[in-house]
Amino acid sequence: MRIILFLICFCSLFCVTSQYSLAQKNMEFSYITDKKYRVIHEFNDQVFVPAAYQLEIEEPDPIKAGKVVIRFSKNQVIFEGSKELPEPFYISNKYKSKVGFVFELMDKRNRPAKLKAVLDQDNYVFLFYFYSKKWGEHSYYLAEKSAYDLAEDKSYFTTRSKYFIRTYSNLVGKKITPYTYVADLSNGGEQEKIRKDDNFYFDFKENELVTHHGSFEIKNAKTFEYKVKENPAIKARIDLDLKGKIKKAYVYVNFKKEVEFIDIGNERYFLMP
Repeated sequence: MRIILFLICFCSLFCVTSQYSLAQKNMEFSYITDKKYRVIHEFNDQVFVPAAYQLEIEEPDPIKAGKVVIRFSKNQVIFEGSKELPEPFYISNKYKSKVGFVFELMDKRNRPAKLKAVLDQDNYVFLFYFYSKKWGEHSYYLAEKSAYDLAEDKSYFTTRSKYFIRTYSNLVGKKITPYTYVADLSNGGEQEKIRKDDNFYFDFKENELVTHHGSFEIKNAKTFEYKVKENPAIKARIDLDLKGKIKKAYVYVNFKKEVEFIDIGNERYFLMP
């Protein structure tokens, strides 16, 4: 009986470990140009996969994709896979600074630490710098995409600046291919990258919305002034009443009259910065 219980426990542990290893193995690096960060709330539920690590003043060393994952929630930062920072840190305060954004942290014994998300002039994160008396200095660098790969992405995915949108009539005849998405809004899911073979898209027609979920007749389209506390850039929302298994779609428009993201069902799709 003891042997059977041992084998069950071992198999369960092996399966969990294997699944974790596979998930880590399949992760891609986070690239500097993946997303612009204009307000600190945009870090909620974000996941970063750094490409290099630096301890104190040593030279940065490359790390495998997924070996270390930095996860942000509303109240925590977790350095998953890091032996140097093995426990969750609780966010006690956060604010914008000259270098980017600062997160004041506490470990489980209430010892203070700071994490800086360092931005470039275009509001892209390229470095995370962590410091505390207990844990020391740690720097995590995001990967830089080549000019060729970046141009290739921009030719496939739709950038925010591509279309000038005031009302639904400006969307008619346009096709949007999103860059990242959240698969489950109700559970505060993490933003994931979209692969080209996922074939996610939104094709806006006069009375129809054609998507990877299928085609939906548009019964009504209205534009409202709209504000989102977590994203002050949003100034308007286009509400689409649909006929079919999905009843609603929302197109969020920022202060530059650009499409910021699209909600359909319980999913949210972001355009390329």
